[in-house]
Amino acid sequence: MVLFPGILLSCLFISAFAEEDDFSKCPSAIPRNQYLRTFRNRCYEFVVFHEAYWPDANAQCRSTGGSLVSVNDAETQQFLVSTLVRLNFAKHGIWIGLNDQKVESTYEWASGDKVTYTDWATGEPNFAHGVEDCVLMKSTKAYTWEDHPCHLWPQHYSYICEYKMFQSTTPPANAATGQSAMAMN
Repeated sequence: MVLFPGILLSCLFISAFAEEDDFSKCPSAIPRNQYLRTFRNRCYEFVVFHEAYWPDANAQCRSTGGSLVSVNDAETQQFLVSTLVRLNFAKHGIWIGLNDQKVESTYEWASGDKVTYTDWATGEPNFAHGVEDCVLMKSTKAYTWEDHPCHLWPQHYSYICEYKMFQSTTPPANAATGQSAMAMN
């Protein structure tokens, strides 16, 4: 059987997203259901069944130990998009953690991560009226990003929370002492 290089690469790329989710290291406050996924030692809660303004969405994520999602590379963006597609997410947009609330046109992630990647829709960010300080992934624009007012009634959206996985105990490094080593997975 001969596989073309493009097909082989596509299969490898897709298989990277088909990994089995391991929720054992996700915060216990997060429901284990079809809306929880893991990727690269992070837990992602796709809150597609509830809508909120950006500050309220971020506060909800923080109350369970996380923040609105940071998207630091194309692979994470693709993971989020493919998960939203699998969940049949059909709403207009979904909040991510990017914002310029402190300094206009200086974007930062709610998590504190540095901004190393963006996926703006054509013409974005447009800073309309100086009040578009938060960012949505727009389902109507192939999930590219758009700046948007953080809390303009009645425009509230679903959101994605991101959590670091907990440390887990590995087998004892020295069985004679009975001490276990902590390892970050």
